[in-house]
Amino acid sequence: MKSIFLIILISTTLANTIFAQDCGQSFYAMKEKTKITMANYDGKGKLTGTSETTVKAVQSAANGFVATMEVNAKNEKGKAVMEARNFDVSCENGTIKLDIGSMYLNDMAAQMKGMDVKLSGVGLDIPATLSEGQILSDGDSEIKMGSNGMTFMTMKFSIKNRKVEKKEKITVGAGTYEAYKITYDMDMKVMFKRSIKAVQWLVPSIGMIKSETYNAKGELEGTTEMTKFEQ
Repeated sequence: MKSIFLIILISTTLANTIFAQDCGQSFYAMKEKTKITMANYDGKGKLTGTSETTVKAVQSAANGFVATMEVNAKNEKGKAVMEARNFDVSCENGTIKLDIGSMYLNDMAAQMKGMDVKLSGVGLDIPATLSEGQILSDGDSEIKMGSNGMTFMTMKFSIKNRKVEKKEKITVGAGTYEAYKITYDMDMKVMFKRSIKAVQWLVPSIGMIKSETYNAKGELEGTTEMTKFEQ
């Protein structure tokens, strides 16, 4: 669960659209062919895998645009651990809309052949303008898998208490940036409930460049950071 949410928050840049005034400086990368590479580490700093997100297409919409992203993931040895997966990100009037569960659907449908996979919930918003102390909206998703009208498994996860803590300079593999530090809590439930605390750093016109997750005891469980940004 944690790794999938981190992939959902991978960021990139938008430019040269007719909606540049509203969406051009958003916190998500939307220029076609933009490619972002992220590295994942465990709590002790050991590399556990990498992911690469490419902006495949950007289409105009009524109040902004919709971008199609392709994600590829590899393990620590560089071996592919899943086939390329696509998901959409939209911008409406300058606000990025993220469906925090949509990336599961294609993957689950492929693995659960013959089963129904349904998603419901409220996505995350990322405003075009952030400021210190700003409170951001919550988000949640529920995924149900079943067949012939019967549900066999339900997965729930929610993100809450999102807050912009401050703006600070931070260095990652791809360079040094002025970023907004955002904290939040995430609850996940499949067979049992699990809660984590997380921190992420967002950069205007790039997006997330780093994130950290902590368990209920406050121990670092994992880190993700941007190692390459290509346009």
